[in-house]
Amino acid sequence: MSIKVKTAIGTEIQAKYGFGWRDQYMYVFNYVRPQDRNLIGNSPGHGYELLYLCGLNIYTNNGISNTTEDNLIQNNLAQIFVSHIKGQNPSSNGISIPKVTATTTPYMLVSTDLSIDTTNIRPAVDFWNQLAADYQFDFLQQINL
Repeated sequence: MSIKVKTAIGTEIQAKYGFGWRDQYMYVFNYVRPQDRNLIGNSPGHGYELLYLCGLNIYTNNGISNTTEDNLIQNNLAQIFVSHIKGQNPSSNGISIPKVTATTTPYMLVSTDLSIDTTNIRPAVDFWNQLAADYQFDFLQQINL
């Protein structure tokens, strides 16, 4: 994850935590279909996972349908949302996503395999918050404080 993404996510998590939201979960979608890679590269853009939730092929118009791998990824991703909508901890294939806490940011990495990892967002958030306080300017939002 880039520093800007970490900071935006971290700032949102911190704000929600401050309002008492203790049921926060995170996933990172990290897969690009082979037929899309020559157009967008190997890093999925913001919202790319929606292609899998909706079964869309917006980057290709050559009639390529989902492969077995695409269907697996679509199923893994859908399970995360369905389990959470049903009131359970979000999970897929028996792997549950741990809750984000004030000190840890675990997430499920969704790709051809599923795994749980943790990232340390706090230093990035603290750095940008301190910079904003020092200069009375939020560099990420480009606004005066």
